[in-house]
Amino acid sequence: MIIIDNTSVNKSSTKLLQMYLSGVIADNQEYKIINNQLQELSDDLKSDTLNLESLETLMERVSEIMKNKELLKLHKTVTIADIFPKYIEQRKKNVVATTWTKELVYYDKLLKTSDIFRKPLDQITLDDGYDFADHCLTIKPNMTRKYWTNVKGSLNQIFQYAIDRDFLQRNPFDNMKLNKDFFTTPPKIQEEDTVFSEEEQNSIIALAEADAQRTRKAEPLGILILFHLALRDGELCSLKWGDILKKGKKSRIHIQRGLTGNIDEEVNKIRGYRTVDHCKTPAGDRILPLNQTAKDALREIKKLNIANGIPVTDDDFIFIRTVKGEQKLCNTRVFDSRLRKYCKQAGMSVIKSQHDIRRTVLTNLHTKIGMPLRLIQHFAGHSSLKQTLEYIRISEDDDLSYDYLEALSDMTNIPEELSGQMDSFLKNVNKC
Repeated sequence: MIIIDNTSVNKSSTKLLQMYLSGVIADNQEYKIINNQLQELSDDLKSDTLNLESLETLMERVSEIMKNKELLKLHKTVTIADIFPKYIEQRKKNVVATTWTKELVYYDKLLKTSDIFRKPLDQITLDDGYDFADHCLTIKPNMTRKYWTNVKGSLNQIFQYAIDRDFLQRNPFDNMKLNKDFFTTPPKIQEEDTVFSEEEQNSIIALAEADAQRTRKAEPLGILILFHLALRDGELCSLKWGDILKKGKKSRIHIQRGLTGNIDEEVNKIRGYRTVDHCKTPAGDRILPLNQTAKDALREIKKLNIANGIPVTDDDFIFIRTVKGEQKLCNTRVFDSRLRKYCKQAGMSVIKSQHDIRRTVLTNLHTKIGMPLRLIQHFAGHSSLKQTLEYIRISEDDDLSYDYLEALSDMTNIPEELSGQMDSFLKNVNKC
């Protein structure tokens, strides 16, 4: 520390200090950390005099920076191995558990065994990216483009974390492009295997209603609600009675929560579920109208809950089950297991999922009812129209396609008398 007897520093001393600090900055130009810390006190140096206390504080800061000079030199040798533990801790705060647990799988299976894992971040090149892709292919020979996109997406997040902390200037894999032949083409999924036919839908609903009557439980009717609201399974589980909004004869329901898994970090597996006071995305927070069938189903659910001693105040969840005398929130598995059972009972060759119900409803809204796409996007709680379009299935033998083409034909057909007039007009034009 510099010791000064006077309570102020004259102009020449200040100038010397400025020159000294300029040297420190110039000597460590690549270390933005130093620049940022010195910049906080740069305004004091612009004054004609500098308070002794401010000067001593400043010099202590500079002294500490210089003491850590060797540490700062290590800044340029930071690797993915070094930053990943803190990176994943941040991800746990910012994304849902299913996302960061997938990233841990990619980390353990692919990253830790690769050459880029311990290579200094600022030395990783585009060629390393292609080598990493080859490495992934040796571990997962049947790698699809979708799988690679997820892996690279996780890697992009790691690089961005490094960029934000000045360990890296840019993403070295930004311009990486892989030929489609590099990947395994997944078997083509038939459109009819991802949506319920009208016959299948009616069978599933009838089975669910019969199950609710037989067991006197409300859970089967959750399947019916899905067929009328196209909710995400976590949104269904986290509905509360207070979410139902009534205005005159019309009723709506506010979708404003989701469900997430509790992760056992020792084994990185889900151990139970909990609700979160937000949807998957901001667009997921929406208010949907309730049709008469949905309102009737909700009334029946309330009756069954009351009969089973389950509270039905505005703060209570709609779907509660009793397990060994203890009331618990229904999770996604409760509805998934029932849907699978109903699919088998209906004699369906393909066992479909809750997600297929959501896809079915959105497809029907477009192809059978003609709801505008933007309205379907809101109904689904999607952030973009592109997401919505990916849900809508069009069958190759869809009668609607023929209707559109017939309508187009009607628009382009020229009446016979008008056609004769047109021929005469063209002959006269040619004589001119």
